[in-house]
Formats: sequence, C-alpha cells, structure tokens
Amino acid sequence: MQEIDFTSTILQHKLCTLAVVAARPGDGNTTVTLEMAFALERYATVPVLTVALSKSDRHLATMLQAQGVKLGRGSLPKDCNRFPGQLLVSNRVQVFTPNVEVVNTINLETQLTAEWVRALKRYYDFVLFDMPPFEQNPGYAMFMQALDGAILTVNCKSSRWGTVRDMKNRLSEAHVNIIGAVLNERSYPVPQAIYSLL
Repeated sequence: MQEIDFTSTILQHKLCTLAVVAARPGDGNTTVTLEMAFALERYATVPVLTVALSKSDRHLATMLQAQGVKLGRGSLPKDCNRFPGQLLVSNRVQVFTPNVEVVNTINLETQLTAEWVRALKRYYDFVLFDMPPFEQNPGYAMFMQALDGAILTVNCKSSRWGTVRDMKNRLSEAHVNIIGAVLNERSYPVPQAIYSLL
C-alpha cells in the first residue's frame, strides 16, 4: 500500500458503496466513517448515506449531533427500504441504523443484500458502511464483496500489525477491493516504508 488521497481515488474510480472496517472495537472506525462522509458530501448531489452495521458501536447519529448537525426522521427510498431500521436525515449526511436483529440477516442473505446495495446505488452518490470489528465478525467479508471497496481503519497506538495483516489478507482472499488504510491516532509522520508492511 502507499499513501493515497481517498477522495480523489473514490471519485476517479467512481466508487459508490464503501465499507469502513477495523480489526477491533475502539480503533476509530465510526470517526473515520463520518470524516469520509463529510469529505465526500461536497461532491454528492444528494446527502451521503452512512449505514451503522456495528452492533456494539452504533453511535453515528450521536457523533453527528455532537458536531452540530441537526438530524430529523426520514425514510429510505421505496426500492431501498428492504430492511427495517431508523433513518435520520440532514441536508449533508443521512444515518441508517438497521434493527439489531436485521444486522445478521444482512450478512447471511447475500442475494437480498446484493439487491439492496444495487438499489442504494441508484439513489445515493455515496454509501458508507460503518462495519462491525472484523476480528469478531469475519463473515462480513461476504457482505463486502457486494460493495465497491473497503477502507481499513488502523489504530497506530494499539493495533497489532499481525492482526491488521490477517484482516487484509482475509479480505483479499474474499476478493474485497481494498482501497487503502487510514492510520488513526498517529502522532508522527509515517515513513513510506511502513505502508509496505500492510
């Protein structure tokens, strides 16, 4: 891997549906999802949709409100309304939180999930999935196959390289398009040689 500008890469390759995934809880996945949403919303004709799939860390909406974004209730377009959940909307970013019991179905029902992803792509320029920790949910690699790509979140202070490389290798084996990695909580410049370790 090498240092990249995610926004340019996403725009250049016309990527629409993206998973943001970390190996472990607490690595900053939700924060990276929101930062990506804010970066992409400048290029979107409709608000960016974020989907909270993590059962343990479903606070995308709370983080948006903490940044001063006013959210109201809404509903997904009819074709996209395949899974029950709650949609909170603003003029910049929307947050869809599927019901907890639906989250496992999203992973297991691959045909239904693929149809849902195709429907979302018809209505949204960008859809970001805040994924559950990969270490606890490796089966989500099947779900990520239906998406345009994945962005790995790595906590520089606590992520172990072996765990991160294992996640990357398992996603690659599942034919998930890995766009790159966000090195979260780094306090120093990262030498180019470090990227080759991923």
